[in-house]
Amino acid sequence: LSLKLLSLSYETNTFIGISRKEIPLFVLCTMIIPAFDVVRVIFIRLKNKKPFFHPDRNHIHHILIDAGLTHKKASIIAGLMNVFIIGVMYISLRNYGLSFSSYLFLFLIVCLVYGFFVMDKKSKRAKVKVRNLLFIIYQFVTFKKKESINHKSIFKQKLKTVRFLFF
Repeated sequence: LSLKLLSLSYETNTFIGISRKEIPLFVLCTMIIPAFDVVRVIFIRLKNKKPFFHPDRNHIHHILIDAGLTHKKASIIAGLMNVFIIGVMYISLRNYGLSFSSYLFLFLIVCLVYGFFVMDKKSKRAKVKVRNLLFIIYQFVTFKKKESINHKSIFKQKLKTVRFLFF
């Protein structure tokens, strides 16, 4: 998608409503989740004093699989996160322009960094809220609507087992 966006002619850009100078920001949005995941995993490997190319299961995709999702569902969740960011940035570029969208993009990056690195040291109440939100998403994706205490505790234990970020 990034290469396709970079190779668009001027006429096509007017069709999608994004000017030539806005395309680099939009290309960054299409790669935000994979790029952030790579940087996050490299940071974790450096912190643990492991080589860059040392295989592990710290990628978002593997963490979701280890939490009980299938390969297909984990891929869909990662893809939907990326599509959501692309949609927000497209609407922002179309309606508010490049400068506002640039600030919004920086805000999204700060939110990702906060959620994956800083919140590790924060309050227990925030962690409980994020766990509950992840459990709701898990129920939606797995089509398990009945919320039993046992099922929720098993899910939380899986998050702790795979060391999902700050859980």
